[in-house]
Amino acid sequence: MEAVHTHYSIFCPEELQMLCRVVKKTCDWHGLGYGGQDAKDIATLAMSLFASGQINEEFLFKRLRREPLVRRTHRAFADLATSQRRPGRRMVKRLQGAAH
Repeated sequence: MEAVHTHYSIFCPEELQMLCRVVKKTCDWHGLGYGGQDAKDIATLAMSLFASGQINEEFLFKRLRREPLVRRTHRAFADLATSQRRPGRRMVKRLQGAAH
């Protein structure tokens, strides 16, 4: 049974739980962490769609996963931005055409 949404942007606990599930599922589908700006944008859009009457969980997920992500804070690349070279390893420059 689907919850009836009040039209004043006041969400019941069940509605918030459903919106959290949809946002987490969408973030997982995109490979995003839950704390990034893209996740916040997805949550904002989910709440907006829900407030406009789109209260079906599966519809919201399908709609949100098609949204283009502006920042694309993909968690797979997060470690690349902050990674440090391991101590003790020298950088070896390979010469083109050199024998291995």
